Amino acid sequence: MLKSFNLSGEALALACAGNVPNLKREKNSEMHAMLCNVYINAWEDTVVAFVEGKPFCPPSITLKEMSVVFFDYLASHKDARELNAAEALMLAFKDKWPCH
Repeated sequence: MLKSFNLSGEALALACAGNVPNLKREKNSEMHAMLCNVYINAWEDTVVAFVEGKPFCPPSITLKEMSVVFFDYLASHKDARELNAAEALMLAFKDKWPCH
């Protein structure tokens, strides 16, 4: 039986750190950034497929830029670090790009 993949917002933000300009690079930064990009891409596809309407309205930006937005949000919102990554992403993106 497959178990669901549960990743905390903090763990995803640490993976996304590999995409943040001017941060110290760790040994596995490229692999972590790749995980971040894949997670955000899959999350965004899922939101579009299963949520009626768009819950957030991002401009046309890259996954790397989205990961930096997420990293910055978690740096200033400690409570979001404890949430699961999917919920933390939604909060970060709705905060940055609220739909009207």
